[in-house]
Amino acid sequence: MDARPIDRLLIANRGEIAIRIARTARRLGISPVGVHSDADRGAAHVRAMDLSIALGGSTPAASYLRVEAVVDAAVQSGCDAVHPGYGFVAENAEAARAVEAAGLIWVGPTPEQIELLGDKIAAKRAAVEADVPTTSIHTVDPGAPPPEGVTMPALVKPPPARRCRPSATRQCSSSPTSRPDATSRSRSWRTRTGR
Repeated sequence: MDARPIDRLLIANRGEIAIRIARTARRLGISPVGVHSDADRGAAHVRAMDLSIALGGSTPAASYLRVEAVVDAAVQSGCDAVHPGYGFVAENAEAARAVEAAGLIWVGPTPEQIELLGDKIAAKRAAVEADVPTTSIHTVDPGAPPPEGVTMPALVKPPPARRCRPSATRQCSSSPTSRPDATSRSRSWRTRTGR
């Protein structure tokens, strides 16, 4: 954890979340600096900042998601830290690393924590190792029926490196959470691709 003081904070987000972070920063005596796309130049979050830096572009991909532009804006405006808000770069370990590599404070989880929690199976294993109460983890071969004792609905995830290839071993984690539509699917064993 970085204990350096923060006098100026770049908020790498937009809308209500950026406004709330700016309000809290001001209460703590920290000057909020915002960023904005061309399309958002007149937005409320821009007016809520002491300073707002134009990132260019009119889409999130061409503005808020451009990590180099966000880091450059923080450095050029004399910020000590970057707060990602949520969404956009908040769950991007490379963004956190880029901020830290620029000598700035990343206000959020470490890059390693972001990566760990982005991998559902690894996150579940970390929770089990930390003695956090959780449901069990089962390894299932492709095409095999669910193991005995797995409650439905079950969260089924492929290992991150293998991405649901036919020969990959699938991981599933039974979940006590039920959804209204879960009963219709609870008897069929389905896999879900992606993260």
